Amino acid sequence: MGETTPFSYNSHAALDSFGYSVSTEQTLVQISGNAWVPMGALNHTDADISIVMTALNSMLFAAPNNDAVFGAHQMSSYIDNQGQNHSWYVP
Repeated sequence: MGETTPFSYNSHAALDSFGYSVSTEQTLVQISGNAWVPMGALNHTDADISIVMTALNSMLFAAPNNDAVFGAHQMSSYIDNQGQNHSWYVP
């Protein structure tokens, strides 16, 4: 079995205001034909492998930050129909 891609970005999550999503995959030594086969550097035939993926779908921050996972430096803003400016930072 070849390498597979265990993750796909949920482009609709931003419209639904899901800040982030978490998904997992695993491959077990004792089971042949696992749905996910890790890439070569992670693929060990003598161990079970699990991976946890975090997707930053629509995280919004009031200020820029340097968080290792949720770092945000790009400013976005809009002016609503009452003339108020709304600004935030996104990853």
